[in-house]
Amino acid sequence: MGLLDNVTGKVNDLESAIPQGSEHAGLMGQVTDFVHAHPGGLAGLVQTFREKGLGDVVNSWISRERNQPVTAAQIESVLGNEKVQALAAKLGVSTSTISTGLATVLPQVVDKLTPEGTLPGASAAPVAAPMPQPPQATA
Repeated sequence: MGLLDNVTGKVNDLESAIPQGSEHAGLMGQVTDFVHAHPGGLAGLVQTFREKGLGDVVNSWISRERNQPVTAAQIESVLGNEKVQALAAKLGVSTSTISTGLATVLPQVVDKLTPEGTLPGASAAPVAAPMPQPPQATA
């Protein structure tokens, strides 16, 4: 089974776990597409969260530990209003609805796409935040 088949199977498992009639039903596939369309794919999305100060949160989604929650406001801050609005328009819902949906579903999607506690294609070592750079002297 290829990586894409594996990912698709995991998303289908998640999709069936969301109660039908829920405001998040049908969102899994869209969020997975959104993750893959992000510049750099899943790794790029993870890096964006880290750069915006949510490294501990996104690392928890990748690890085998309990997923830390994220708020709709944090989703909008990390992804940017334009991306959130574009996804909302595509799905025909409000930006607040999609932000709330992403806050609920995105941790699950990232968690399922990283079942071994690592990003696909990464080394076997668990994913960790990059080392902080020392401050640069200013003249």
